[in-house]
Amino acid sequence: MEKRIFTEIPFVIDLEVLNERMKLRNNKRMLETLEELIKQAEAVAKPKAIYIEALIQELKEDYITIGETQFNSKNLAENVKGVDMVFPYIITSGVEVEALTKEMDDLLDQFLFDGIKTEILLCATDFISQDIKNKYGYEEITYEIPGSLEGWDMLEQKKLFALFGDVEGDIGVKLSDSNIMYPGKSVSGIYFRKVE
Repeated sequence: MEKRIFTEIPFVIDLEVLNERMKLRNNKRMLETLEELIKQAEAVAKPKAIYIEALIQELKEDYITIGETQFNSKNLAENVKGVDMVFPYIITSGVEVEALTKEMDDLLDQFLFDGIKTEILLCATDFISQDIKNKYGYEEITYEIPGSLEGWDMLEQKKLFALFGDVEGDIGVKLSDSNIMYPGKSVSGIYFRKVE
């Protein structure tokens, strides 16, 4: 399985987009604070990602096998029918921007900065999905995430992480015993070509 690691993904944080997305309603004080926080984030943020190209070894009614790892989910198995290759991934806004959050005591700052980190993560996921589409010539791809898909248990996230080896060493993301990812603005799952 080929592993691709990205350690400095480009991103753009647009003040007006965040104003709309976070429903700030052009509040002057909030926008001034948000603008200052965006500058702080832009100075340190290094969103990262890792994904692998993997063949589906076995596809049954209620599981798929990637390499030697079996992922148990009837819905996942149903959704990847007609697909031979999948792309397990982990994407994060990065430990650098997460570290800034720890220095904030003001609740408004924390709220606004959470929106900034979400925006960075969205940029990173867009970048990775576009990379996969470009590299493999896919028009559309989709994804599934452990814990968000009915019938694909969050516990399966441990199996997903195990596919990559040293995830923390590669991109700084670690998984707790209760399957919570750190940094908090991180996502994992499986991308695959969208079949009509």
